[in-house]
Amino acid sequence: MKSVKPRKITDEPLTEEIIKTRRGPGIYPECAWMKFSRALLSRGYSLSLYEARQTVSKYITVHGINDDFYTVRFSDHRPNIKRELNRDCDFFVGVTNFSVTNWKQALSAVLKHFGAYDETIE
Repeated sequence: MKSVKPRKITDEPLTEEIIKTRRGPGIYPECAWMKFSRALLSRGYSLSLYEARQTVSKYITVHGINDDFYTVRFSDHRPNIKRELNRDCDFFVGVTNFSVTNWKQALSAVLKHFGAYDETIE
């Protein structure tokens, strides 16, 4: 029996329920974007999700007050160098053309952006 893939999400609020639909069977470890999102949701942040059409990249936008936001891209491939240089996101998780980063570094960058310097990252 063939499993049906959920439709790609285009800039919709990200909730725990959506994360659960993207997890798949329990045999797979939780993805970095899921850990990152859960950490921010548990801190009361509002998030939105955009799933790239041609790749598995996920863009998580963290919304602050006064229309402030911070966008983190999670990807399993190097970004187009022009896009990276033009900063199509505020933080890139994965292997870039210039570095390698992880979800905890992204979480630190988000918390710093929103002025939550003293929060502990687990």
